[in-house]
Amino acid sequence: YTTVDSRMQQYAQEAVVAHLDQLQKSFNSDLMQQGKILDEINSTLQSGFLVTNPRNGHVLAWVGGRDYSESQYDHVLSERQVGSVFKPIVYAKALEDGYEPCDFISNQQVQYTEYDDWTPQNSNGNYEGSSSLLGGLTHSVNTVSVKLLMDSGIEDVIEFAENLGAKEDLPKVPSIALGVANMSVEEINRIYTPFAGGGWQHEQVLITRIEDAEGNEIYVNKPQ
Repeated sequence: YTTVDSRMQQYAQEAVVAHLDQLQKSFNSDLMQQGKILDEINSTLQSGFLVTNPRNGHVLAWVGGRDYSESQYDHVLSERQVGSVFKPIVYAKALEDGYEPCDFISNQQVQYTEYDDWTPQNSNGNYEGSSSLLGGLTHSVNTVSVKLLMDSGIEDVIEFAENLGAKEDLPKVPSIALGVANMSVEEINRIYTPFAGGGWQHEQVLITRIEDAEGNEIYVNKPQ
């Protein structure tokens, strides 16, 4: 007995293929403009797609790639730099530490001398004024995100992420606020579950029960 919803699984597979087809056209066009020959490189884009119910952790759809017959590599479990999807963890920790959504943080650029003079940059190049926590997260403002991380403390944010379900080898650097950590779709899904589930964490479940040929129950998942 599985938790996977057959219709949602079909919709997820169709969505992955449709989205990748659009991205593939743009990707191929960029490669051709760079003078690269598509046949000489592996230019097929892939994606992972995981849907779970935040109320109980049941996996409703799991798509590991474009086409299983062509590649069995599971992109739900493979790790990549997560980028800005790590930022909600930083902001959640700031809220736990006493910040309010309407509190303002300076957009000013800061050089972190103790970390090889690393200086975060904003995508729009604007470092004037300030942003509220709500605005900083909504617009993915790098300078604000890093300042919140440093105010909470890198190790405390990492511990907070681990309590949400992150693995235990996150890099202890300020750029973690911008998503330099390598994580999987499955891991991010697990971390985000409390955000959508009222603060509750649930283990991901694929199988609820297993019976033998005679109908005898040999396994049952017990909610944790």
